[in-house]
Amino acid sequence: MKFKIKNNTIVEYFINIAIMFFCAIISAFEYKVFIAPKIENAIFILPTGISGLSTIISSIINSIFKFDFYSTFSIVDNILNIPSFIIAFYFFGFKFGLLTTIFVIFANMFICLDFQFANNFALQIANIIEYNGVCYQTSGLLTRAILAACCSGITNSIIISLNASSGGMATINYFLASRKAKNIGYYSIITNATVAILFTIFAFFKYNNFLNAILSLIFALIFVILYAIIIDVISPQNKKEQIQIISAQDKIDAMIKLIPHGITIINSKGAYSKENKVILSIIVSTYETEKTIKTIKQIDPLSFIYVTKIKQAYGGFFKIK
Repeated sequence: MKFKIKNNTIVEYFINIAIMFFCAIISAFEYKVFIAPKIENAIFILPTGISGLSTIISSIINSIFKFDFYSTFSIVDNILNIPSFIIAFYFFGFKFGLLTTIFVIFANMFICLDFQFANNFALQIANIIEYNGVCYQTSGLLTRAILAACCSGITNSIIISLNASSGGMATINYFLASRKAKNIGYYSIITNATVAILFTIFAFFKYNNFLNAILSLIFALIFVILYAIIIDVISPQNKKEQIQIISAQDKIDAMIKLIPHGITIINSKGAYSKENKVILSIIVSTYETEKTIKTIKQIDPLSFIYVTKIKQAYGGFFKIK
């Protein structure tokens, strides 16, 4: 059939888009119920990365112009995510960029829409955890922080398993983790702790109360740490794969030039053909496997390639320029 593409690519795209759509719903639900519920006097819990900056900017705009907070947040977050869209498409390819963009746009769309059931559910959750809009009742903040971290960690782990990201700092953290032998949670703590400090300064002026600002910082850090732990435990992002290629000797230089990783070369000979061959061994991140194989096949269509999953790689992962 004309549209039957190898590896069922079209079907795979539709399935991935559907999963991103579902994750966007969960992300919007998390934000409107646990992070920034529409409850009078509720203390906001800092969301991670760009969403945290968007929350700060939107709150400032809302306090001045009295716009709807969620609508303002959606617009600001989409604008701040533009650099992450560019990074996603440029460094990780079309599929990564497409899925990342879809998630961010749909998540912000669902946040913007005023679903009454979400507002009612937020109130019900507040009553269940005995929050009831009282700023000083820390039990409510702790429960919200834990539930928000669980939602965010699980959602982002699912997204990363599709070789995509949730946009913003998640894309940058994904990029850094893919180039170093460190987990994505490591970079998540660094970037989000920075945003948490900015959020605390903002909270001091928003609530005009030092205790509330400190509460915001404490539970923001709890959220960030739990999120980092969950995403490191669940996420497959930092997993690597070994690619071994059996190819002709005259193809080696072209492969070394185009593949940004160290390559181990083993001289070999075909058991039946008796021809001299080389075995090239490369360690790549999971998101790079498909692109690397495509590059190899373009250089040597007759090459034999097999891929093996490995637990971790240590040492020089990318070749020194």
